[in-house]
Amino acid sequence: MIGSTVVRGASNALVSIASTSACIVLMEAAVRIYFGVGVLELRDFRASRVVNSTLGQAAEYDPRLGWVVRDHFASEQMNTTTYGIRNNHESDGELKIGGILAVGDSFTAGSEVRDFESWPAQLEELLGEPVTNAGVGGYGTDQILMRADQLIPVLQPRLVIVGFLADDILRSGYSSYGRPKPFFELRNDELVLKNVPVPSGGIDQGSKPNKRPSLIRRAVGYSLIADHILAGFYPSFWFSREKQSYARNGSDEVEVTCLLLQRFKRRVDADGISAILLMQHGGQWISDRNEPSGHAQLVSQCAREAGLPVVDEFDSLRAVYSAHHDELRRYYVMHPGDTFGHMSAHGNSHVAQLLAEAVRTPKVSVATEHYRSARDEMFDGKNLLSRSESFGLVFEHSPTVELLQIQDGPTNPRQLLIQAAGGQSEHYAQARVEAPPGTYIFSLEATPETSRQLRVQLLDEGSSGVIGTFDLSEYEAVADRLGLVRSPAARIERTGSDWARLWIRARLPEKNPRILVQLLDRTGQHHFPGGGESLRIRRLQIEQGVAPTPYKPTSGPARAGFVAGNGIDLLSSVRAFESQIGRPGITAVSHAELPEAHLPSYKIQASGGVSEHYLGLQSPPLGAGPYTFSFLTGPRIAEASASVVRVQLLSGTGDGVMVDFDLEERQLSLFELGSATATDAGIHPDPSGLDRFWLSGEYPEGYLQVLIQLRSQSGEWTFAPSGESVILLSPILEHGHAPGHEPLPISSRSDS
Repeated sequence: MIGSTVVRGASNALVSIASTSACIVLMEAAVRIYFGVGVLELRDFRASRVVNSTLGQAAEYDPRLGWVVRDHFASEQMNTTTYGIRNNHESDGELKIGGILAVGDSFTAGSEVRDFESWPAQLEELLGEPVTNAGVGGYGTDQILMRADQLIPVLQPRLVIVGFLADDILRSGYSSYGRPKPFFELRNDELVLKNVPVPSGGIDQGSKPNKRPSLIRRAVGYSLIADHILAGFYPSFWFSREKQSYARNGSDEVEVTCLLLQRFKRRVDADGISAILLMQHGGQWISDRNEPSGHAQLVSQCAREAGLPVVDEFDSLRAVYSAHHDELRRYYVMHPGDTFGHMSAHGNSHVAQLLAEAVRTPKVSVATEHYRSARDEMFDGKNLLSRSESFGLVFEHSPTVELLQIQDGPTNPRQLLIQAAGGQSEHYAQARVEAPPGTYIFSLEATPETSRQLRVQLLDEGSSGVIGTFDLSEYEAVADRLGLVRSPAARIERTGSDWARLWIRARLPEKNPRILVQLLDRTGQHHFPGGGESLRIRRLQIEQGVAPTPYKPTSGPARAGFVAGNGIDLLSSVRAFESQIGRPGITAVSHAELPEAHLPSYKIQASGGVSEHYLGLQSPPLGAGPYTFSFLTGPRIAEASASVVRVQLLSGTGDGVMVDFDLEERQLSLFELGSATATDAGIHPDPSGLDRFWLSGEYPEGYLQVLIQLRSQSGEWTFAPSGESVILLSPILEHGHAPGHEPLPISSRSDS
């Protein structure tokens, strides 16, 4: 019985293996037919796709650059002279002093074509003057510009052409790219060279060498479908040779490259040398996209800002592809599976013609001393949030978070509790300011409640910007670029107790910055059901600049000149409301029977016909200064039926502040009227369990008027009454910029 079970199990396994193998063979055949490859053709597709660069037999170790092309290397296709310079013709043998120096990666060196077919060789023929080909395969932008620094004193060129492939920019973010290399760190926006001398062992410390058996890759390489999958998702593993390694260095590749270009431009300006940046692109990108990659666009932009003319092949090659798709293949060396390699002799001829035109008709090169970076710009450190501690006015309403403003003592900065609400969603609060394009910093302080991670975004109108992800336990920050932005950064630092100061920065290409403060759940996910995740923030500031400045409050107790309310009722509110009881008109005032409150309580109800329904109260003459009107109420008061009430605090000339309070959602909208100054408003939790709604401003000498207006359930301000009413408790007009009631301690706050 056991034997038959084993045999039956083995038989089923064999059938399963056979079925799976048959499916794989059929899929392989289908993919080969689709790409026009013979079904029975035996070929190592991986080997044919590993494009030959100068990292093979021609390369040798260099302690400063990582690797260079060997001097006097000779082969059927490639030959070099001193300093690893590639020959343009068979007759070449000596260094060419003066003329044009070309530096770059394998696209400049001319991988996959013969010496005389590279673009530097063809440019030399077009211009009739020496062009030195100092390209080295596999280089990043950092190595390319270091190579230029190395050769300029030796060759004394009149012009340097810096050739970048878009991918070279990304390579500057590696400490090992196939093999160890030099790289630059950014410290306070300054370049610091690292990893020099470059480790010579072939495997960089901390990198992850490729230890998988090459035999497996060779075997799987004969499958076209495996080749396409692994090339697309695991290129570092698939294309790397044994003992090659890839390790990121954590630097921002665009910023490093831009700063290196600025430094290079200052260098050539000082030596009286002209320079051109050539931007090249892989054929696959040309055929698939309508514009260069974001990092290529950013580097081209900062090159132009630094005064470097840019020759970009993208538009001309995209036009070739648009006119006839197959024509683009003539410009690249094609590999099995319709894969683009390096540029062909024809493609290099095209590049040489673009460069020849730029050399013959040079554009005016701006000297770098006239170039102003973001660090050189003048900033005043002004907080662009007009009411930085009036959180109900700073942040827009969102159904996915609940916001609770907290006053922790009479003189301390106000705090905001942010708590996730609603169902499965992203949970964030959003704010906006009106400002031109430029470099901006958003800073704040945060302390955890139940959430120890948060995400902060700084974006422009086009949604380009930076995302900062912060860990409040480990004090770690990570910045991610969104779109075409420069100078992205994120930092976190302890400020004492459980608070940390966070800031993010980006050079925004479009106007009107906006910020998002987003909660993450305990696992770091940003999309989750609301239900407890929360944290507190304070000291919010948006400013122009490259580094944050000390917090400058624009409202609240910490603002210079702030006057706290004294709690003395200047309106004699009790008498003022009592005098309105029983009067006919567009509103009716009555006592509200709320025995549990033990506070003066008044019910204001719409009456009469179709009209606006408001109550007006007037103060006695007052001296010039800040004044605040406030009242208590809350959504739990059963007798009230109006969810929105409009309150105005006006001078005798009609100047002042108007605020629409949403009593249920705890939201408010502020409108300045006339020449009002220092206007503010807020909603604070009160020890009574209700909320205190308030508005304030600074007024000249004279009397003040308070108008309280009801809105219909359908959202109209002019309507026929149908029971709309609001209940106000403990109304008061007092001297000061904010209510003088006893603040609710954080330890005893309640969310009413």
